[in-house]
Amino acid sequence: MLDTVSVIIPAYNVEKYISRCLESLISQNYKNFEAIVIDDGSTDSTSCIIEEYSRKDPRIQFIRKENSGVSATRNLGLSLAKGKYLMFFDSDDFMNPNHISSLIELLENEEDTDCAINGYSLYSQKNHKVIKIVEGSEGKFSGQELVERLILHSGDERLISGVNNKLYIAHIIQKYNLKLDESISYGEDWLFNIEYYNRCRFIRIHNLPTSNYVQYEEDRLSTRFNPNGLRIAIFIRNRIMSLFPNIISPAINSRQLLDLKDIFVVKYARSRGLRGFLSFCDSTMKDYDLDLIESINKSIDKTSLTKRDKSLLKGEHNKFAFYMIFHCLPYIAMCYIKRARHKII
Repeated sequence: MLDTVSVIIPAYNVEKYISRCLESLISQNYKNFEAIVIDDGSTDSTSCIIEEYSRKDPRIQFIRKENSGVSATRNLGLSLAKGKYLMFFDSDDFMNPNHISSLIELLENEEDTDCAINGYSLYSQKNHKVIKIVEGSEGKFSGQELVERLILHSGDERLISGVNNKLYIAHIIQKYNLKLDESISYGEDWLFNIEYYNRCRFIRIHNLPTSNYVQYEEDRLSTRFNPNGLRIAIFIRNRIMSLFPNIISPAINSRQLLDLKDIFVVKYARSRGLRGFLSFCDSTMKDYDLDLIESINKSIDKTSLTKRDKSLLKGEHNKFAFYMIFHCLPYIAMCYIKRARHKII
């Protein structure tokens, strides 16, 4: 008897795409799955479509609830899942027929493997074709290694950060009561994986692309500066720092710790407009680590930077320093890290 795989699919206003997703699931060559498809309060015909599929296929469990967001929806799925293995999947994406079976094979090939990760394709909805294959370092890695790689952004981040291309072991999630953080609107899957990887012995990665992440034209327009996004980045940074003693090995040095403290702000800022970011910094400096910024400014005084350069990084240009120090941390750090590291950390 094949082990059951629970597939959790949150859905919200995806009437155009949900059929493609469910058809790809039904077409899997691994047949022993339960699909927990949860409509998160859609206002279109998404519920009707899912309900029709559930009538035809008993493996598809249809649930409708009031809108509460993707993390709450996924957490509801976690509470209902009965399979030995568990995976998440987005309702507007679609699987190749070997998606589940290849992950099962990867996970079960060695007894000490607790998570399997496959590559995936970026699929253009506009052009109806694959535009890129997301892949990374293949092989067997300790959970600790992937935690460090993910936190320090040291490689394969796109492959290992999301939840849709992975197969998890249900009892690990249940034992440690792992859930998606419902208080943030992005980065919740990243945090979930950090905590899951921390409980893993080993994780196997294979670059075979077995699922398709669909990109829409509007995705390219979604990089406008969002003040709430920065607050979330700061929240994630603080959350990881609170977990730091438990999940980072002594091999990580002080420089990496400095990078870690602000890498999430960097990640957010890099994809947003400079003008909007600087404008926001004007009014929200108090929400950030003023002590850290002051320490950095004092440290700059002790560096070999020219007087003109120093003036750009102080006074009324604090907002510029705020952006440049964290956006261009490797460059700025070269100027003061040797003298100021112990004061900043």
